[in-house]
Amino acid sequence: MIPSAELRLNTMVRAMTESILPAIDPENSLVQEQARLMIGHLQALLQQHGREAEINQQEYQDLTQLAIFLTSVADGGEYTKTTRNELMQALDSQSASLSLVIEKLITAPDATTEFKKSAWQPIMDYSEKSNARGRDWFKVMGF
Repeated sequence: MIPSAELRLNTMVRAMTESILPAIDPENSLVQEQARLMIGHLQALLQQHGREAEINQQEYQDLTQLAIFLTSVADGGEYTKTTRNELMQALDSQSASLSLVIEKLITAPDATTEFKKSAWQPIMDYSEKSNARGRDWFKVMGF
């Protein structure tokens, strides 16, 4: 029988908590901290196993919605127009560089004040959702 990932992770947590951590010199705070960090990562893997694709898909969907909005309101000089076109191409090709092109667009030096004003709240909304996902994802580790 091949042991499951869950069984293997539980075995590692037990080894860390019952054997390795107690054997570490209590005066060595760095190694104690690193051992606890390892235990936290293993426990997180146990709780999150199999959810990575779902979380990544939601993040990409939210990022896509932001990109679609930004392309509809982007206004400015030649740099902004070129970057808007790059963003549209990234959307069409479902590029992994979507966030990089969004960043390039929202920091465009020749973007109009109107664009910056209209983009601000959707960017903040996306950031809040993304940060909440990150906090939830790492909460199990005590971060």
